[in-house]
Amino acid sequence: MLESSTLAATSTTSCSVRLYRHMLGLLLCPAKSTVSNIICARGGQHADWTADYRLYSKDRVDESVLFGRVRDTLIENLAPGEPLVVGYRLRNGSRMLYPKFGNGNHGFHG
Repeated sequence: MLESSTLAATSTTSCSVRLYRHMLGLLLCPAKSTVSNIICARGGQHADWTADYRLYSKDRVDESVLFGRVRDTLIENLAPGEPLVVGYRLRNGSRMLYPKFGNGNHGFHG
């Protein structure tokens, strides 16, 4: 699913490959999910980072396609009548504006 989603969300194969690598790097990234940390988590700390940053600065990724597929897959795997719960956390510098909450429900709480 990840590979086909990155291909559909980008305009070129090279962008798709780079986005796929970034998404895998996110899974491995133990620290903050910055572009620099993602690159380092996938072993690219000694390479040129220009293309990695351009991936995000030039509208080369269609987020609605990428996350739409993730959302659709989540919804397909819910039990009938089970709600999809989505939340987010806002940060102001290093201070959390809304604390994490949740009691084991499915979905992202935060």
